[in-house]
Amino acid sequence: MTFGSLTLNSGSTYTQEISGTTPCTQYDQATVTGAAVLGNATLATTLSTNPADGTVFTILTAASVSGTFNGLPDGATVNVNGVTLRINYTATSVTLTKVGGNLAPTGSSTAIYGLLGLCMVLLSLLHSDVIDLTITLISRR
Repeated sequence: MTFGSLTLNSGSTYTQEISGTTPCTQYDQATVTGAAVLGNATLATTLSTNPADGTVFTILTAASVSGTFNGLPDGATVNVNGVTLRINYTATSVTLTKVGGNLAPTGSSTAIYGLLGLCMVLLSLLHSDVIDLTITLISRR
């Protein structure tokens, strides 16, 4: 997205979607040819990928950036689905950097874990004298 200028205020919400590491296709990146005023707007981030620690997402570039997102001063961290991201502001950009954590299972993954748990309970009820089982679940994204 390219804008001539961007002015947000405390009632605004800036939505940031991250599903990979490629700007403008796998994560949102706003380019502002003039001034970007963040104005204490809310940053709402969704994350559907588990990037490597240290991955930097430049979410906004501008000729000049002023202000911050609500409750997120420079260097603040935010937890999104189990992943910790650090926000940094420069005179011309805003970045989010993954500093730790792992993407929590959601949607179908959560359903699979729940179904597996139910199966384990049923098996233990049916065969309580036979069950001595350890299961290790590994989620790959």
